[in-house]
Amino acid sequence: MLISLRTRYSRPNRQASNREGAKARQWLASYGNDVQAARGTVFTDEQTSVLLKWEEWLHQTTPLANGAPGTPVLSDNNGYDTGLKDGDYTVTMNLWWGNNGNQFKLYENGELIKEISLEDQSPSAQSVQVDITGKKNGTYIYTGELINALGTTKSVPLTVVVTDASPGKPYCRMTIGTVTGTIVSP
Repeated sequence: MLISLRTRYSRPNRQASNREGAKARQWLASYGNDVQAARGTVFTDEQTSVLLKWEEWLHQTTPLANGAPGTPVLSDNNGYDTGLKDGDYTVTMNLWWGNNGNQFKLYENGELIKEISLEDQSPSAQSVQVDITGKKNGTYIYTGELINALGTTKSVPLTVVVTDASPGKPYCRMTIGTVTGTIVSP
């Protein structure tokens, strides 16, 4: 049984080296089933537990992607969420298909503001949202990076313009009889 398990492990190892992550993960799952079946006969409970943890770790670290991530697309809901471009909005990254990233970085005006770990489910879509709050009136440029073990891919810059973050001036107009007046706060 031990030789059979060793032989079965060599196949996913080759597949992972050849960037065939999906096939490698299938073989690792099969390996885990074989270890579980050998519990109590070939392996002690403790050995089985260690081998299964090792199999799970290999499964998680074996990328499904076979190249650098696809190009992430950034969008925002500024002005759509409340009707005002008020400095509170969400920046969304979408990767519609292709090689996934396992990390996303969002930059605002060239400064890193958020790092998010992602799960590689290549070639499925990936999406992540980052809430932005408290921005003053101005122009903000966002760029994103999707990263995996095989490379980094940058997004096209997204420009967000905030125009309604500063409070407006109070204004009151009233008419009493035939006299009309306007009160404007300084």
